[in-house]
Amino acid sequence: MRVGSLSESKVPAMVGASVTAETPNVSAVPVVHAPAEKPIAALTAEEPSEEAASPAPATLRRAIPIVLAASALAVIAMFAFGLLDGPANDAAQQAVTPTTVPPTTVAPVTTAAAPTTTLPPTTTAPTTTIPQPSGIGASGNPVDVSRLTLKADGIGPIAVGTPAVDAIGQLVASLGTPEAIEAAGEGYGLCAGDDGRIIRWAELSAIVSGTIEDGTFVGYQYQEPTVPTSHIDLVTPSGIRLGDDIATLNEVYGHYTLSYETVSGRSTFHLSDDGEPLLWGPISSSEESGRVLGIYSPEACADG
Repeated sequence: MRVGSLSESKVPAMVGASVTAETPNVSAVPVVHAPAEKPIAALTAEEPSEEAASPAPATLRRAIPIVLAASALAVIAMFAFGLLDGPANDAAQQAVTPTTVPPTTVAPVTTAAAPTTTLPPTTTAPTTTIPQPSGIGASGNPVDVSRLTLKADGIGPIAVGTPAVDAIGQLVASLGTPEAIEAAGEGYGLCAGDDGRIIRWAELSAIVSGTIEDGTFVGYQYQEPTVPTSHIDLVTPSGIRLGDDIATLNEVYGHYTLSYETVSGRSTFHLSDDGEPLLWGPISSSEESGRVLGIYSPEACADG
């Protein structure tokens, strides 16, 4: 850099650096030091001093290792104190940081009350006790067995339709204490749903509609018992008895209407007069060699 007149022009310099004018008479030029308080920016950008700029790279070269060393120490320190993030640091933090389990909230258990069901009162049908055979008392005058004939309208003088307490009482007076008293239904000629009783003496069963105390004598069945314990020999007014063959039956009732039918799987005879039922009962067969197994009064049910 050339300066026209050193006495009229001064070259600013960096603090601590001297500037020598490029004139042949270098030694005659006095060195001017820049004031310490003058800022570096006072140097003109157009005219930098080559000598002033040359020390800066050397200083920078010396400062770089120092800065790198300081940075490495800082990184090491941060790793040591866990300031840097990373998998290792996260693991360490997870190991150190206790896991806080949120408190368990137990939902209150609500027990629903069972609905109260009020059942209607139970209505118990009145139970009618069937009396024991020994509980049936005798009444009326005894009737000789020979007069207890098996007729369409009753047993001897004991007519169908008589109050049960009187009819059964007279049979007890004539035949003694019955062997059994049982409930009776359609199988004994009563209508469906009727409540009845049968009172049995060996082969003879008297049929009552209702109870013995309040019912009615409505008929009978005379047949060989399943287990014979005694024997009562009763006959029809015409003299037919159990065991007679069909040939005899046909002969005796030749002037009546006599038919043979199958009822509930059994062969039966039916005796009638002008369409009016008289007697009927089971037989072994309708052949003349067949036998009479039972003699029944007409069924009590009007629909029967």
